[in-house]
Amino acid sequence: MKNIAAVLVVTSSLVPGSAHALDLRPSPGPIPVTFRAGLIACDNGFDYSSFVQDDSRRFGNEFHFPANAQLSRVEFVHKGYEILHGPYLFDIELWDPETCTFIDSADHLVAGDAFGGSIIEGFDLCPEGLSGSGRVAVVLDANSCYAPGDCYPALELDNTDRDCHWIITPALSSCVFFPGAGDFLLRIELDACPTGAARPTWGSLKQRYR
Repeated sequence: MKNIAAVLVVTSSLVPGSAHALDLRPSPGPIPVTFRAGLIACDNGFDYSSFVQDDSRRFGNEFHFPANAQLSRVEFVHKGYEILHGPYLFDIELWDPETCTFIDSADHLVAGDAFGGSIIEGFDLCPEGLSGSGRVAVVLDANSCYAPGDCYPALELDNTDRDCHWIITPALSSCVFFPGAGDFLLRIELDACPTGAARPTWGSLKQRYR
């Protein structure tokens, strides 16, 4: 768990040329992906592209957590774009998007090599004891960087916009969404932890596709 001070909310769209502007990678077109059945989702299941993620931002989606719900599992699609080989270090963080307040995190997780194409990975988070209530943004903090402005795992986007995605930049006291940009291919499972669950060393679900 990391210690991040609460910050003020800034809920605005991202304007090209502003401090919040993001670069979208070239896309070969939407490609269908298959997550494990039963996960909570706001994406449409098509891999379209990704933003170039710098080392100060976290990307992810907002979900509704019942009262004191525990985050059991997260699955996401990422791609190395033939730029950086894995494995990639990352954290999963929970934020309150209404107040832009940090809730909790699972740190020092490891994603597999996606240098040659997109992969889906799933991680058991039961040992972390992460929980929340109401509106919760589940976001990925990518910590393996080719350069300070290009970090991995690079979380992929779909080709629709249901306004569930969030870009969080603690250093700028900023929680923003980007209308029209697509939602992140990140899904979750809640309140499904078995007794004595243990965290796997690698993602327990991995699928490579083109």
